[in-house]
Amino acid sequence: MSTRLRDLKKTIDKTTTTVFYPYIVVGQNFFTLASFQRLHQLNPDQVQIVAGRSFNHEDMMLKGPNSLRGADNAKFVKSLGHQVTESVHTPLFYKDQKLREFGGRAHPETMLYGEEFYGAKSYQFEASDFFPFLNDPFFINVANQHLTEGQITKISQVVPGDLIERAYWAIELSSGLRLTCEHLIWAGDPVDFLQLHEKETLSNDVIQFLESTRTPISLYMRLEFPQVVTEQEATLFLPLSFTYEWGHFVGEFKMVNAKQVAEFVTTVDEENADEGHIAHVIRILKRNLEKVIPATLKVEMKEFIMLAERTPCLKIDDTAFAGVGDKLKNLSFVGVNAPLRDFSPAKKSFEDSDGAFHSPSHIARAVLSLEQIAPHHVDK
Repeated sequence: MSTRLRDLKKTIDKTTTTVFYPYIVVGQNFFTLASFQRLHQLNPDQVQIVAGRSFNHEDMMLKGPNSLRGADNAKFVKSLGHQVTESVHTPLFYKDQKLREFGGRAHPETMLYGEEFYGAKSYQFEASDFFPFLNDPFFINVANQHLTEGQITKISQVVPGDLIERAYWAIELSSGLRLTCEHLIWAGDPVDFLQLHEKETLSNDVIQFLESTRTPISLYMRLEFPQVVTEQEATLFLPLSFTYEWGHFVGEFKMVNAKQVAEFVTTVDEENADEGHIAHVIRILKRNLEKVIPATLKVEMKEFIMLAERTPCLKIDDTAFAGVGDKLKNLSFVGVNAPLRDFSPAKKSFEDSDGAFHSPSHIARAVLSLEQIAPHHVDK
């Protein structure tokens, strides 16, 4: 008796588990935690985080040099009730074996995307006033208790089919788990959201707007020294090359828990984001830093490298986003590249000025974006 091949095949029924949450925060960075904290304090059992791994204390650190710069950005932050103070230190660039101030006869090497922003004086602020979770030693544990780990394969908009579990968004993970939510808070970059969304369901104007926020990748490097290696407190521009237009490392030294820490950032094109190129860039930073601050040669230091987040976009057209926002119902972006649905606090800060309005950027934009996920905004 012959047996047909199809009779030998096993059929496996793959079932997909769907779980609903009123709020889902997606991301793997500082502003993911900031978003979670704001929602969790009022809705402790209704918020879930989706990220690729569990969070640690490294994720609770603001990376890179101070990014609150420019009178406009300072005014935006003040409009929310925060206190800021302009730094007395003028940024310096390294050229001809000397550190020089901007505005003199000498000029720095060619600036790459976003570097000129750091040439303005910074504004000092108390980070824990901006982000209260920094004062909570148990916050990371709480965040990880509300974490679903997994790789997102697709994001899609759905039509609510339940009066209680009103799902507007669905997130599919490589594990087969499907998460739905009423409110989606995206703490990653808009272009990363675009890459995961079903593009055939997005209109051209939405795609065009999200694509307009694309920027180079930021490479962050933090060096920890067991003792003080310099009294220099100004923002430093160290060129990667005096021959080629490779841009700068931009960074600062500061004291953290009795240790001196150097925070630097540079930009990397996506096509050059391989391990070999990154290692080469880091060697250049160390070599140039030794020229400017020889004491770094004499002590052992710890290195922390992060290549993940995109460079802050210099200008995001929030008015254009308002025009497409209705097509992204119950979606809020958070972070340095977050488009703002409601930036009236920023506009109000200019009522008594000459009427000029400049788009907020960097950490000022991130702080403003957190305001739009407060429940009284999200629940509209």
